[in-house]
Amino acid sequence: MGGFLKGHAKEIDRDGDGILTRTEAVGNAERMFAKMDRNGDGYVTSEELDASRRE
Repeated sequence: MGGFLKGHAKEIDRDGDGILTRTEAVGNAERMFAKMDRNGDGYVTSEELDASRRE
């Protein structure tokens, strides 16, 4: 996860202050999981995970 945060820090830094806070990182993860959870049941199934992968 550390490599992901380092590589995507500018995208995750919502307020653009150059500092990646815990709130911003957690918020990004929550948005990613919500996007993967297509049926909104609070669980990401293996099918949903496979569908979310880029080709």
